[in-house]
Amino acid sequence: MPPPPIDSKPNQSIHQAKPETPSANSLGKSGLSATTIRARGKSGFSAGVEALKTALEGSPPNTRDERCKSANWIIVHRAIMAIKDVDGMFSSLDPEYYDFLMR
Repeated sequence: MPPPPIDSKPNQSIHQAKPETPSANSLGKSGLSATTIRARGKSGFSAGVEALKTALEGSPPNTRDERCKSANWIIVHRAIMAIKDVDGMFSSLDPEYYDFLMR
């Protein structure tokens, strides 16, 4: 059986995809949105904890810019709200993330 014919034109939708532009849902240095938090490759509890860790890593601790603080709080809050077992989340966080979250 002969191989299928090769298409001379590349798939336009794959090769010319537009880059994601920042929006109100992608705030802060981490760039996490609620959609990103839900759509990570992992599922369940570990995905929520990983999203929270990523949000905390993108949060500058000593910033004085209130807009930046507010944007980062929104992202961290969304990550926490996506986790159903908050007590389990607190116990599974590394001490450095726990301390950073409590600040």
